[in-house]
Amino acid sequence: MFILLKWPYIKRISSIRIVCFTASERWTDKDYQAVAQWLNRTPDSPEKASVASAYAAKTYPYDPAGAAQWLQTIPPGPDRTKALETIYQAMPKNSAEAKAFASQYGLTK
Repeated sequence: MFILLKWPYIKRISSIRIVCFTASERWTDKDYQAVAQWLNRTPDSPEKASVASAYAAKTYPYDPAGAAQWLQTIPPGPDRTKALETIYQAMPKNSAEAKAFASQYGLTK
């Protein structure tokens, strides 16, 4: 019974994370500097982790080192996993970059 009552809550949280990630991707596309400023001045929170996740995923192709720094600030969990998967899936399959990234973060394609 406890699991059945808890499941809708878990599903809702998952949906909120997806919406937050998508909105943050759009914000990063529109004004990545504003996102960086917000991230730098915002204390750690679940919301910051979601924004940092999207920011890292969107900026990785242009600034891999900066994105990697933001990845390190995201605690293990769905936000970090989403960023890593998004970055990895955008890489050319079997490229040296993809292999190195997968090795560094323990991913498989």
